[in-house]
Amino acid sequence: MILVTFQILKKNKEIEALIKERSKNRKEEVKRVLSGACRALEINYPEESFYTINGVECVRTKVEGGPYLDVHEDRIVDIIWGGKDEDRLKDALLDSRLLKEGVHPVIVISDSVISAEYTDKFVKEKYEGIGKCLIFVNITRLQKDILEVMSIDKDILDIRENRNVITSTFRDRIRKIRDHFNLKAREWFEKLDEEGWILRPIIYKKHDEKQIALLSKAYKRMLIQNLDFEELGSKKRCEIV
Repeated sequence: MILVTFQILKKNKEIEALIKERSKNRKEEVKRVLSGACRALEINYPEESFYTINGVECVRTKVEGGPYLDVHEDRIVDIIWGGKDEDRLKDALLDSRLLKEGVHPVIVISDSVISAEYTDKFVKEKYEGIGKCLIFVNITRLQKDILEVMSIDKDILDIRENRNVITSTFRDRIRKIRDHFNLKAREWFEKLDEEGWILRPIIYKKHDEKQIALLSKAYKRMLIQNLDFEELGSKKRCEIV
């Protein structure tokens, strides 16, 4: 037991030294926060693909656990750093490249308060498509710091729940920040549900489970690719098989 405790303390000191050293590289700070956010959504170290749109830092990841964000057929989610320049953020959000793979959740995180007046603009009809995708998440300075720590390579700091290499205090902070993101995702999903975008099929006895699954898949494809009923069967890449 003494040996194990010593090893944990030694590991903690190494991690503290690494955090201190990484903090000197301010240019990579946003990427570290975005990486931590990916792991807040999916604790089991999901794929991360970084890119920029008009100078705005973004990352694409995939979620497996759901239950609110796995709406795209490939389970993709984009996370974008909001920053303080709302005009530059707006240009990035309205860039057609963002929804090239179809509509999917787009999370905007920021440690600066994004006004309700600003976010409300994107739910209007003139922002068709992206308005249904956006989830705005404000984070505190402490939450930002936690996300940075969560971005550390798993070979050094493994944050998965079945690992006992982090303190109970830090594990609790991870749980709280994951709850914060899940709450925002649930609010987004419920709003879409209220507006009628979530399929609620009426099941008749003559319909078997395969038919219901096909109906669900077709409706999902229509929403993701912004198709009408006729286009669904006419476009080769959108055929339901």
